Amino acid sequence: MIYATVELEPILSILDQVSQTLLHVSNLVSSTWLTYFSQTSYQEFTKKLARISKILNLPWLKLKSLYKLFMVFVIFICAAIGYDAYIWISTLGMECFKLYALKGIQFFQCSLNAFMMYSFSLHIKNLFKEINNHIALQVEKDFRRKQHFPLRKTIAPIIALERNKLKYFISVHNEICDLVDDFNSIFGFNVVLIVFNSMLNILFNSGSIAVYASKDSTALKGVHYDIDLTISRFQWITVSLVSRMLGVT
Repeated sequence: MIYATVELEPILSILDQVSQTLLHVSNLVSSTWLTYFSQTSYQEFTKKLARISKILNLPWLKLKSLYKLFMVFVIFICAAIGYDAYIWISTLGMECFKLYALKGIQFFQCSLNAFMMYSFSLHIKNLFKEINNHIALQVEKDFRRKQHFPLRKTIAPIIALERNKLKYFISVHNEICDLVDDFNSIFGFNVVLIVFNSMLNILFNSGSIAVYASKDSTALKGVHYDIDLTISRFQWITVSLVSRMLGVT
């Protein structure tokens, strides 16, 4: 058994290096794609959402419930990251704190995506309520005019105008339905990327912790987890910041 282990050690070492390399490449690719896909999809989606919101006179990002939800989100994130930092420092020491800081960025990004998805869905629900109220009001006006004015010729121009308004609101309703389809296609794939990226980071950070916790100097040779993680997160942050500076929000 001893000889078999010694003979297999180089093979296991090579397999470990290959698996770690593939894991890092997958992590980097998924992070980059998630950042790019999130920015471009958010840009197109928010343009449609803002245009329909303007038609229905329902301001976007001015909902009291959204502000309250965002405050709860910020408090939760700060509490979670603060408690997590305390656990990391008290158990593994400051040597692993940089890994925690990078993990916290990943956690915040995924949580922010989830919050934006929920806020978008909440606003779409309000759009449906608003357009349904407009359509119901137009139908009620048309019904009352028919009752009060039996002769259609006397109010034919008014009825035609109201019918055109009703058709317009129905077309807006169809646009909101299309917006829901866009939401499902955009954020459904986004959720898959978030889950995939989170799973990769769990594996990646677990391997990093195992290396640092082993306190084995030979195990650290040639293994630059901290550099790999820094490059991955720095690229993510840079792409996000540049996109926001260019107005891609």
